Amino acid sequence: ESRPRKIRAIVHLLESLVDCGTNSLPAIRHFLSTGRDIPYLFDEPQALSGISVWSWRPGTELRSGLVLPPTLRISLVDVMRAIGGEGAEVSFAWMLSTTEYPFEVPYLAQVLESIAPGRYNDLSLQAARRVLSVQSGNSAGDRLKGLGVGYVFNWLKARGDTSMVAQAIQAVDGTQGGFNTDAARYLLAMDSAKAPELLLQTYRKSSDLEARNQIVKLMMGQVGLNASADEVFKDWFLAKDLDPSGGSLEARPRELAIRLLAGGNFGPFNAPIPSDPALIERRRQLLAELGSHVSSGRLRQAIDETLQRLSSSGAVR
Repeated sequence: ESRPRKIRAIVHLLESLVDCGTNSLPAIRHFLSTGRDIPYLFDEPQALSGISVWSWRPGTELRSGLVLPPTLRISLVDVMRAIGGEGAEVSFAWMLSTTEYPFEVPYLAQVLESIAPGRYNDLSLQAARRVLSVQSGNSAGDRLKGLGVGYVFNWLKARGDTSMVAQAIQAVDGTQGGFNTDAARYLLAMDSAKAPELLLQTYRKSSDLEARNQIVKLMMGQVGLNASADEVFKDWFLAKDLDPSGGSLEARPRELAIRLLAGGNFGPFNAPIPSDPALIERRRQLLAELGSHVSSGRLRQAIDETLQRLSSSGAVR
């Protein structure tokens, strides 16, 4: 059976529950109380490569009103929202207080906020802290939990909540077996004094190339502002795969990163043009140090041109 037909069939059944009105709520709550779920997204192999017929992919924003959310449980949230009334609101609050799925927390929080602004703030924060305190496993359901952790960290960051810094550290330093980019962003926003040093340590001990690349991207804006960010940049730039001539594929990202230190737009990549004299001077010093390792080729040219831009009236605007 084709995927479009499956989608139509699922949507039809969900709409049938809406048509039953409040009579559907006891059955829905009974299913939710089992803790079970059906992760529609992971039924599609190509969904994990970023191409999917579904209405949600890892990394996209969760929001109400999706044609078919990624799981049955989230689909039932939308069903109850369409039914409405006090029974639905009570069910949302109960689900928020009991869920073990992290990405359900911001989803339910925004639904409850639209129904009763401000009433469920404390409950939402308690739920976020609870789910982040539980370590994920490796089953299909847990894959959703792992993806959802990032949404919770983003949600907490938007509210300026610092209570989960310890959990974020564990999601970044390898304690939980991986590197969570959203947890790192949360740390940089909530604990900017200590986070860069932690990311430097994680970068140096990690053997995960993707994690190391993510750390470089996160720290790029801090180069010249933070000593740990400078060290990450130097370690990455001078890694053993560097071709000093700049002719290899591995050197192309380094060339772009060098040019971005003076700001500007480079296709899909851009960075603000620095204007602070102290920042400009620190970046010039860093480039001079890196230049001592590169005598010719594209990287040498990129370093020289970036130094010139930084020297010209506080960087060309």
